[in-house]
Amino acid sequence: MIYVVYDTNVIVSAFLKYDSIPAKATFYIFSKLVTPIFCKEVIFEYEEVLLRQKFGFDSQKVNRFIKRLIDFGEELDITNIDVDLIDKKDIPFYKTFLRKRMDSGLVFLVTGNKKHFPTDPFILSPREFCDLVENMKHFRDCC
Repeated sequence: MIYVVYDTNVIVSAFLKYDSIPAKATFYIFSKLVTPIFCKEVIFEYEEVLLRQKFGFDSQKVNRFIKRLIDFGEELDITNIDVDLIDKKDIPFYKTFLRKRMDSGLVFLVTGNKKHFPTDPFILSPREFCDLVENMKHFRDCC
C-alpha cells in the first residue's frame, strides 16, 4: 500500500485545474491506488484554505472532497513528534509523514514546495509522485 500526505498547495492546485498533474496526483485517492494520511490539523487547513472566498470553490464540492478523503484515508496522532521547519504551517504535514514512516516504509509527502521540507527521497513533487505511481501500476499489471 502507498500512503501519502498531500500538502495543501497540491489540493488547491487540483481544485483550480482538474486536468493538472496535482489533480491526477490527488485522484489516485479515489481509484484506491493510494491511501491518504492526515491529522486533524491537516484536515482543518484543507477546509480553511479551500473555503477561502478568494478561490470561490463550491463549498459542497470541498466538503465532499474532504469527506471522501477522510473515508478513504487514515487519521494519525502526531502529538508526540517534535520537528522544526522554516514554514511553521508545514509542520503538521511533515509530522504526519514522519508518524506513518515509523509504521510503514512506503509513505510519501507530496508538495509543490519541496524546498520547505528537509531533503528526503520520499518527499516528492506532484509530477514525481504521478510518475512513481504510474510506474508501480505498470509493474503490477505486468507481473
